[in-house]
Amino acid sequence: MVRQSLSYVGWKERKAVAADLRVIYWAVTEAQAEQSLCAFEAKWDRKYPTISKNRGVFPHQESILKLYWLALERISKKWTMPIANWSEALNRFAMEFGERMPKLD
Repeated sequence: MVRQSLSYVGWKERKAVAADLRVIYWAVTEAQAEQSLCAFEAKWDRKYPTISKNRGVFPHQESILKLYWLALERISKKWTMPIANWSEALNRFAMEFGERMPKLD
């Protein structure tokens, strides 16, 4: 995320912006991260509004799972080779997540 954010920033200010982003990502609690994000926006949002624009992309856990699912759907259309050792993986998944695994016919 930091690299993607820095693609909007000029070379002269990359170190300063990266240092401010690091404070957000290294925050111990969510409250500290939110406070650091507000400070970041106050300092940089006027000059680089697209950096902090994406902060609400994953408002809850389900949203990131949907993103992963959509990515897998898109990727699976390109898969042409069978997955190696897939039956062993399915057996392990069935042991770990028995009630959550669909029954295969």
